[in-house]
Amino acid sequence: MARGTSHPSSKAANSLPTVVFPCPHHVGLGVTRSLGRLGVPVYNVDSTRWAPAFFSRYSKGKAIWDFERNPAESSLDFLVTLGRRIGSRAVLVPTTDTAAVFIADHKEVLRSLFTFAALDPLLIRSLCNKREVYELARKFGVAVPQMTVPETRAELASCFGYGKYPLIVKSIDGRFRKHKSQTKAVVRDRDEAFALYARIQDEVIGRIIVQEWIPMGAGTDWMFNGYLTSRSECLAAFTGRKLRQYPPDIGVTSLGVCERNDRLQEIAIGFLKSVHYEGAVDMDFRYDERDGQYKLLDVNPRIGGSFRLFVSEEGLDVAQVLYLDQTGRSIRAGQVVEGRKWVVEDYDLVTAIGCSVKRRMGFREWWSSLRGIQEFGFLSAADPMPSAFMLRDDVAEVVDQLDALRSPIGPFESNSGATVLEMSLSNSEGSQGEA
Repeated sequence: MARGTSHPSSKAANSLPTVVFPCPHHVGLGVTRSLGRLGVPVYNVDSTRWAPAFFSRYSKGKAIWDFERNPAESSLDFLVTLGRRIGSRAVLVPTTDTAAVFIADHKEVLRSLFTFAALDPLLIRSLCNKREVYELARKFGVAVPQMTVPETRAELASCFGYGKYPLIVKSIDGRFRKHKSQTKAVVRDRDEAFALYARIQDEVIGRIIVQEWIPMGAGTDWMFNGYLTSRSECLAAFTGRKLRQYPPDIGVTSLGVCERNDRLQEIAIGFLKSVHYEGAVDMDFRYDERDGQYKLLDVNPRIGGSFRLFVSEEGLDVAQVLYLDQTGRSIRAGQVVEGRKWVVEDYDLVTAIGCSVKRRMGFREWWSSLRGIQEFGFLSAADPMPSAFMLRDDVAEVVDQLDALRSPIGPFESNSGATVLEMSLSNSEGSQGEA
């Protein structure tokens, strides 16, 4: 243990509250359960009153606010008010790039009420920008896919006309997207590319990248999850593979397995230390069998959606290491549990159905792949309520996906004008918070 003497499971030592924001789908729920089991009072913030984390037995209180669509000044006022209502200094845990940037931009005001990694605003913005993160990677010797940033419609047409297919088209900065619009698409031939081209609005040009598609295989999609202190000391370093993704091939992990990869760990930690990174981080790589290199795809400067896949032999995850470090009781997480499997049930079921329709996987193969699951994203006998609200989330997600497919591609900008719906905090010990 680097500092202090309290054991991480000591509830008396874990009395400093935590604010998790936002709480999308399984991610906020995972943080809430992880810290709640340690006896940490957890407060949840999200844009919808139906966030599954709100209904966890470990949630002490909830507040509804949309950081994506409200002006920054209003969001700052909201968070300051929230901190004062909690009544004591709290640990801030962002779960999205937007939230991480918000904390970095307003750290001077927020640090009087909250504790968090002292994020550098310029670095965090660079890591959220795919063009800039690729430039940083090249600067420090980390391999990345080939990409182009077309600045005019003619240049985009040229990319599609002369590119080697498949290609992937992405928003440079996924934080700024129009509600219910797409930010990523794979085009497998010229017909698909120019069908997409017709849907892309003019104002998007210059804000998307066209990237080479790295061929996929059984062991190509890798993740690194870690936590670094202000002195760039790595307290947690975990690696694992994506077995399935939602959406297939280009999405978040729906089924993952822990697997030690010293080479990948060395690449990830070396890059993070080179840029003087501090805090929790989630990184995606794809192994390119053509040249034998691990190529960096994304750097998420915050806790990742798959963080509960990665649990050490001592039972620690990135969220717990973050909390311990921010409360002055840093401890090294140790080695990940090899072979540990984790699944997000609804995401993986949808992915399996899609793969079955495309004859890429049968039901028996899918069912067999679920053997040995150590943890589910939602299902928990000790905390059953969030699973019901997962289903409501799924219906809303289907509607959003259908709307996105009908929408033009752009302009990848956040809207403004959302209003606060509710702030309900419970001061009673162990309360779930008001519904």
